[in-house]
Formats: sequence, C-alpha cells, structure tokens
Amino acid sequence: MQSLTLQISGIAALLMLLNQLWGYAPLERSLVVTIGAGTVVYSVLLVGQAVVRYVITAAAAPDIATDDAPAEPPPADASPPSPPVS
Repeated sequence: MQSLTLQISGIAALLMLLNQLWGYAPLERSLVVTIGAGTVVYSVLLVGQAVVRYVITAAAAPDIATDDAPAEPPPADASPPSPPVS
C-alpha cells in the first residue's frame, strides 16, 4: 500500500509539473510547486490510509469496552444486590 501511495503522489506531482511548464512558468517555480504538491498529496493519502486502517480495526473488534458497558458480566450464580439498610 505504501508503494501505491508513493506512485499516486508521484503521478500527481508529474502532472503538476507538466501543467506548470505548459503554461511557460519558470523552471524554479515549477519545481517548487511540484515538490509541494507531491508532498501534500502523499501526506493526505497517508492520513487517509491511517484513518481507514483505524476504522477497519475498530470495526473488527466490537468487544472493546465502552464507558456505559460493565467491564465484566456478573457471574450466573450471583444473587441480586440487597437493598440498602436505613
């Protein structure tokens, strides 16, 4: 997956470079824009991959304890709690 992310960001950067050069932009400006665009695309794809991986992992493990659920179920032979004595 990491190589796919790198390839997609490289293609986006190459397209950005060609777009800049097609408009007769100076080479220095075109390279700066290309490097910036490639870095931004790569970062966005990495964050998206991390979010998707987190969502899939969280969905695969539904037994994660929540605040409203008891940590352990009471034993089957446990008697109900007695009312408070006043």
